[in-house]
Amino acid sequence: MLYNTLCVPFVTYCNVVWTNTYPSTTNRIQLLLKRAVWAISLKNHKENSEKLFHITNNLNFLQFNQYTACIFVFKQLTNKLSSIFKFYYKRNSNSRRRNCILCNKAKTNILFAYIICSDPRMWNKLDQDGFDLNITSLTLFKKHLKKIFNK
Repeated sequence: MLYNTLCVPFVTYCNVVWTNTYPSTTNRIQLLLKRAVWAISLKNHKENSEKLFHITNNLNFLQFNQYTACIFVFKQLTNKLSSIFKFYYKRNSNSRRRNCILCNKAKTNILFAYIICSDPRMWNKLDQDGFDLNITSLTLFKKHLKKIFNK
């Protein structure tokens, strides 16, 4: 609860934009979240932070980035975002994988890491893992998505 109050709002702010930047850019944020989990759980910093994230039922930094990216795609596909994002993603017309999103082609690493190219890859991975992508409620989608990341 304390983690969600003190840490999550700061990580949530603009997360969709810088979620796929180079790891060297986000290392400090990752370390800060690990320190917060260690402090809240009253454990030594030598304790494995991944176990602590799982025990406290919180997402680590990378999971949180994937979580917010999938929520962004869900909102775009269900028309819950501004019209600016209307043409960011297109569903595949292939009948076998109708929940699959077509990935945009990228010629540079910067564009490859941008949300237009990276988020469809995360969404398609959910489809491959058997996640029910036909959910229409955002609250229900978030609940099921968090269960997947907390496994």
